[in-house]
Amino acid sequence: MPTVASTVVAPGISVPPTGDLPLVGDTTDLPAHLSCRLPHTPCAAGRARRSVEDFLRERGGDVLGDAAHLIVSELVTNAVRHGRPPVDLTLTWLDGHTHRPRLRVEVLDRGTSGCPALSTGFGDDRAEGGRGLMLVEACSDRWGASPHTDAGLRVWAEIAGPETGD
Repeated sequence: MPTVASTVVAPGISVPPTGDLPLVGDTTDLPAHLSCRLPHTPCAAGRARRSVEDFLRERGGDVLGDAAHLIVSELVTNAVRHGRPPVDLTLTWLDGHTHRPRLRVEVLDRGTSGCPALSTGFGDDRAEGGRGLMLVEACSDRWGASPHTDAGLRVWAEIAGPETGD
């Protein structure tokens, strides 16, 4: 069952240092994370999905692709819809000592006050929104949100693939 966590993130620090990844192929020359600034427009989610696709392909983490695409789409869409620019995306490989490829997706916006909350149900089935964080919870191993020092909000989710057997 996924867990919702709340984290405190120090200014300028998004995740702890990463370790070696036990993925097929040599990924040691690749950076453990990617950060990019996204446009504060509806096209931001598409750009974020392309960034995730490239990041995973380069590291042999394609098995995480479907969940990662859905998660990044929801988090970026929420940042554009409810926050102010800029919107920053950070993708990070986490410590691979568990022999599972793991990815952390973080989206930071400015101007969102308070942490997001899960809806208690599907509510009005004609409503345009209100289900995104339920999808993030269902597709991630854990997720959370924390206020950011720039008067914004950092929302993150972590996903892990199957055991690699290494």
